[in-house]
Amino acid sequence: MINASLGAHYDGSFVWQSMMLWWQTLLGIKHQESADELQQKLSNTFGGKVVLTYKGRDAIELALRGYGLTSNKDVVLTQAFTCFAIEEAIVRAGAKPVYVDLAKDQLNFNVKSLQAAGKKHGKNVKAVIVQHGLGHPAEIDKIREWCNRQGVLVIEDLAQSFGAAGAGKPLGSFGDAVILSFGRDKVIDAVTGGAVIFRTPAKNNQLSFLPPAKGIILKDLAYPFFTWLIRNTYFWLGLGKLIHRLLTIAGLMGNPTQAPTQTITALPGGVAKLALTQLQTLEKNLQHRRKTAKLYLQELQSLPGKIITTEADTQYGTILRFVLTTDDPQALLSFWKKHGIHLTDRWYRSPVDCGNLQCDTSYQSGTAPRAEKMSQTVINLPTHSKINQRQAEKIIAVTKKFFKNKK
Repeated sequence: MINASLGAHYDGSFVWQSMMLWWQTLLGIKHQESADELQQKLSNTFGGKVVLTYKGRDAIELALRGYGLTSNKDVVLTQAFTCFAIEEAIVRAGAKPVYVDLAKDQLNFNVKSLQAAGKKHGKNVKAVIVQHGLGHPAEIDKIREWCNRQGVLVIEDLAQSFGAAGAGKPLGSFGDAVILSFGRDKVIDAVTGGAVIFRTPAKNNQLSFLPPAKGIILKDLAYPFFTWLIRNTYFWLGLGKLIHRLLTIAGLMGNPTQAPTQTITALPGGVAKLALTQLQTLEKNLQHRRKTAKLYLQELQSLPGKIITTEADTQYGTILRFVLTTDDPQALLSFWKKHGIHLTDRWYRSPVDCGNLQCDTSYQSGTAPRAEKMSQTVINLPTHSKINQRQAEKIIAVTKKFFKNKK
């Protein structure tokens, strides 16, 4: 089975570590030293005050509150073609999210898009969240220059791009604040977690919060074992599928878009320990992602679909997914499935994606036509460490066969 994300970042030692932490958490061991070590490492990397949070959206909300952006008159520009969690964080802070359309054939907005939004909302624009979509760096230096002229804060969201570079500098070097997420299928996947790094000092210094309830922590720490069990029994008479379904019904494999907490919550020490483990293998994993992306780029150039990932992206991005578009993504997904390739978790299937949940987004249809078109046509190819060269070559071969059959 070739799968895009389910447990894709967890090897046997990580699963074992998570289960040991499960038992230790059950017994009341908190691992505060791991949280302190993670804070110090992130401070050394990005500079500034680090606050660890239970979710990436908590970190965004905390950043906005820290800078005093808590009024509905405070406009925060963020891109369409994104996850609803971004909007949720902005609204929870009390600010107003305004969506900016993508640049042509890109996964990010550019300065031209920002200028249009800035002209419309004027002095109410207080901050810009730059996402670096799917690990593809945005034109962050030009965005930074525009924000400087407007007196607008830059918040760099590195959930999908931790370790990437842009304009000759590491991403995270341009923002007044840096947002990290350690949630599922992020570059640093510790099941859950996040952080905000205040590179420009916050106005509000009340930045101390409690961790979530023990039951929530235990559920998160069990997730790597559940995904390991599903992956390793998937073809045993459908046992893995059954286990997945039963765990989902029981609420133990919930949608990561839906947070079990609705207020800012601190990162548990046990989860911080998992994030530290993931950081140790970051560079190795990035090299693998870039190598895999270069293979896709080399072999799929002749396809009729538009390839969004560029050569520069494969050199400097994290390439959380390799991205191309086709006029009938569902047909390709079905064709892959017939050949044992399960890549149905497309990012993103709408301009503001809620997964399989219902959400009350403020996005208005027609305001970001490029993001809408991208969400209707996008296909993601996996680059994670469980995709070896043989599997990547199978994805390439099956994809070529699909387009050949369409002629």
